[in-house]
Amino acid sequence: KILEMLERNELKAGVEWQPEHDIRLRPDILEDSEKNRFYPIFSTKKEIPKEYGEKFSIVPLSVITCIEMFKGTKNLNAIVLDPWTKPFIIDSNIADVILDMAGEKEGEENETLS
Repeated sequence: KILEMLERNELKAGVEWQPEHDIRLRPDILEDSEKNRFYPIFSTKKEIPKEYGEKFSIVPLSVITCIEMFKGTKNLNAIVLDPWTKPFIIDSNIADVILDMAGEKEGEENETLS
């Protein structure tokens, strides 16, 4: 229901929303043959297999939010972008670079506003 509300632009930032039931999101964790564990993310809706959304919660999040979730979760080796089409591994080092770049960009924007 929350995704439907987001798609119809009924749920906006800053507006309180009370769910009818407890909500538990189930992120998927992929594992390779070497027991490395990956948090999958997708660049577009087209990259998500139709049947995939039936088993796991799919929530639109920024890359920064996904990286922060990955960094805050134990026993994950990396993020995998578009795992079933053109997989790109974002390990901890790449994640740190992305977070640093995002922080620098925010800092630059703040400097120009001062």
